Amino acid sequence: MNAFIFTIFLTIVAFAVSHAAIIDNKDKSFDSTQYKFIDTFGPNLYKQRRFFDYTDKSLQRNISYRSNYNVSDIKDAKNVAFEHIFTTLGYTANDYVVKNAYQTSHNGITHIYMKQVVKGLEISNGDLNINIDKFGNVISGSSTFYKSPSNVTLNFSGNNHIQKNKLIHAWAAKNINKPSGFVDLYTDKISRNARKSQIEFDFITLKQAVDILSKHLGQDIRTDINRFANHQSNDGYKDTHFNNNGTSNHYFEDGIIRVKPTFMHLESGDIEPVWNLLVKQKTDVWDVFVSAVNGDIVSILSWTSNASYRVYPFGNSNPSVTQRNLVVDPQNLIASPIGWHAPDDSLFPKTTIGNNVFVQRYTADQTPDKMYRPVSENLTFDYPINLEQTPDTYTDATLTHIFYTLNMMHDLMYQYGFNEIAGNFQQNNHNQGGLGSDPLIVYAQDSRVETVGAFIGAPDGSAPVMMLGLIAGNPIKDVALDNDVIVHEFTHGVCGRLVGGANTNNCLTDPDTRGLDEGWADFVAVIVRIAQGDNRNTVFYPAEFLFGQNNRKFPYTTDIGINTATFDYLNKKEYQDQHSKGVVWATILYEMLWDLIDQDGFSPDLMAHNTNFGNVIALQIVIDAMKLSQCNPTFIGARDDILTAYTTLTGKENACDIWGAFARRGLGDGAKKLDNPKAEEKVYIESKVVPASKFLSRKL
Repeated sequence: MNAFIFTIFLTIVAFAVSHAAIIDNKDKSFDSTQYKFIDTFGPNLYKQRRFFDYTDKSLQRNISYRSNYNVSDIKDAKNVAFEHIFTTLGYTANDYVVKNAYQTSHNGITHIYMKQVVKGLEISNGDLNINIDKFGNVISGSSTFYKSPSNVTLNFSGNNHIQKNKLIHAWAAKNINKPSGFVDLYTDKISRNARKSQIEFDFITLKQAVDILSKHLGQDIRTDINRFANHQSNDGYKDTHFNNNGTSNHYFEDGIIRVKPTFMHLESGDIEPVWNLLVKQKTDVWDVFVSAVNGDIVSILSWTSNASYRVYPFGNSNPSVTQRNLVVDPQNLIASPIGWHAPDDSLFPKTTIGNNVFVQRYTADQTPDKMYRPVSENLTFDYPINLEQTPDTYTDATLTHIFYTLNMMHDLMYQYGFNEIAGNFQQNNHNQGGLGSDPLIVYAQDSRVETVGAFIGAPDGSAPVMMLGLIAGNPIKDVALDNDVIVHEFTHGVCGRLVGGANTNNCLTDPDTRGLDEGWADFVAVIVRIAQGDNRNTVFYPAEFLFGQNNRKFPYTTDIGINTATFDYLNKKEYQDQHSKGVVWATILYEMLWDLIDQDGFSPDLMAHNTNFGNVIALQIVIDAMKLSQCNPTFIGARDDILTAYTTLTGKENACDIWGAFARRGLGDGAKKLDNPKAEEKVYIESKVVPASKFLSRKL
């Protein structure tokens, strides 16, 4: 294309099932059920993508090693990347902007993410990532850059109500200063002098576009020009939007349609000038790209998937006594802003693969990408189940349940601080810090599992693995249907990322620490089960569906006549394994939990994260304490971390409110573990002393 005239007659086709943005609420005739299903679509650039395969010597970096390369200086890494891109692909610094760059501390690898630019505007799907090791070697990367950008003249005709200088600033491709801490100043690729960029700032009349959109949706949409805003994209998922006065808008604010000119890389290998129209509806966000050449719809993406799952409710662990429900759109939009499923232009849309978790049935003779997953074109995962039959007859129901429960755990833990920068499990971190490309990989009905399940941890940036097996019997029981097991295993992953930091995987290796890890996992599995009407004497049996009342040495209750475990039990021979130690720690935490509930009340909605309630406070300080913890903490250290977390969260001068719980179970003031005990001397010395108006500061 020699020149593009950016004038457009908008015909908007939306994946729409509910009210459009900027709705005239006086129209009572609207019925969302009248809308036909319109699938989402967009260019699939798999064939266009170029991978940097460094087994191919022709692609190896021809930059010689420089002894002055500074692994702590991201500018050096960028210079290596820029030279490599020019050498191997022929692009100069004028052809792209850096959208994100950060360095992984444990291995020194610098990750750089770029967006292609033509005439100062980004190609919305023109992406390049490149990874550089601490020695300055490019070790991997891939690109969907357009190969030969044309010299284009862009002419946006129509409305001129919006101030030109603000539009230039909002639409210009920029290098973004990311929260990773590396400074990269904003650099406009569009000069404020329009002549330099050959762009005329006369804009299309948006009323025509909205009229067509309104007609298509069958909904009256107001066309007040002041309800439009410009948006400048930070990455593929999260945008910063601006009103006409330059103030920032929250993305999910109702009543705003955002418009931006950009380019799109097509499957043919060409690029097309498009209008990107971002529409917020009550339950959906539609990202629409319309050709500026002929008005064709180039791409429609839904940012909020409407999905439903027939599952055993979150917080219920025993499917033999619990009915399944069909839950609709349970995702939390703060924790999972793009929803739970993979984007529609990905290789695995509309199945049990998404940003947070990949779920499949394990098959010994297949690679993971070929393993079975249910597919639902309308994202309604509703499958029958009969527990009297063998698990292979209800695999779809099993995989759906795992996908739902683990995504719920992802979103719940996000509220309590297990987010991107803390090292959570996500394919895409939305430029919020931490390392992506590490969703939780789950194998169900896994014949490799000799026990109930297994969780294989990994540092941030490497995907952890959960394996869930089957329990022999008549009938055979599917481990994945017991929420206690799923939540327990997921919590192991949380502990592994938070204790000692996300970039290591060896801070839960000491015998006592492994016991703490098991205790944390049991505690979280129990706290999500507690419901209105339960009390401190309610008895919880972990994994009751699978093992009845025999899975742990004691059930969880504060009734000392039923659960007698105290800190002193760690001296018993039968309490030297990690699961038995875990029962002691979980019992102590459970005691603390009910002291807080009795004091501050109970919230039936942990996801709401209202820290005025005792159970919410308990879960929060347990998570916060993991972050405070040293590598391989002791029981005493873990207690002190919780005390610190409590005073920090509540602002109280001391932790008297929870000292009593620790003391009743032998972990009071003065409890200790002897480093060099004499023969026949106890290693763990318990104390039931509650300090008087004293906060015992955290011990290292």
